Amino acid sequence: MKLKKYIIGVALCSLFISKIYAQEFIVNEQLISKFEKSADSLIKVNQSISVTECKKILGKKFEKVNLSLNKQKNKKLSPNTIYETAKHATVMIGAAYLCPNCEKTHVNIASGYIIQSEGVIVTNYHVVNAYANMREGYKPLAFMVRLFNGKTFPIKEIIALSQKDDLAILKIQTNGDKLPALSLSKGAKIGEPAFVIGHPHNMNYHFSQGNVNYKFSDQIQLEGKQDRRDIMLISADYGVGSSGGPVLNENGNVIGTVSSTKTLSHYENPSSIQMVLKKTIPVESLLNMINQ
Repeated sequence: MKLKKYIIGVALCSLFISKIYAQEFIVNEQLISKFEKSADSLIKVNQSISVTECKKILGKKFEKVNLSLNKQKNKKLSPNTIYETAKHATVMIGAAYLCPNCEKTHVNIASGYIIQSEGVIVTNYHVVNAYANMREGYKPLAFMVRLFNGKTFPIKEIIALSQKDDLAILKIQTNGDKLPALSLSKGAKIGEPAFVIGHPHNMNYHFSQGNVNYKFSDQIQLEGKQDRRDIMLISADYGVGSSGGPVLNENGNVIGTVSSTKTLSHYENPSSIQMVLKKTIPVESLLNMINQ
């Protein structure tokens, strides 16, 4: 009898431990379907910023925005702890639209992250531009975010933009909810760890890790004129859908924002890929947009 109770006790303990350490297997199709249904609800009440407003704002020059930010964290965290903490402040940014082929609401997904609990979010300039300037035949319906817990909020305002730095600071309507927010670091050094959370190719809340590889001033073209953009290269993987996602250090502080990739091929054989550069915007560029 005692042996039986002991065996049952061990089994229950094992079950309890397995539940603690088990992680959810995300069903991406279900998650996206829920996001699309939430979009339909938001569209009915017409709460998000309109395409017309977005287009007007895209050409506007912004002053620094006043924000009260979280203090940097100094404790070194395990990669899993970084993920489990930061995923709640990482958002899916959705541009809801109708395509020319059906009447179903679709959502084009990018990434972003919360930097203030009242609903201030960072993403890329090109994410906002993609909503405002969809391809011919595609009708934009709403601009919104979805949190890891499933709550969906409309994007109400664009409070700062920098085409030069490919950054956008947005405000969502939280209805009084206080949201988890990430802290911004002062910057990162080459060789330091870099972690990314995003939604590459609809693999929502994908996590990767690597290092800061290189920092340089990239030559870019803006409205027919040459300009410069500070770039931080990292080795953590990401892809389409990760744009606007956070790049984090080993303390869970933001060191950059995912922006783009660039494929390097051999000059004698363009089909021979040698490197894929992961180009992110260093946190210093974001800090230059903010009065703290």
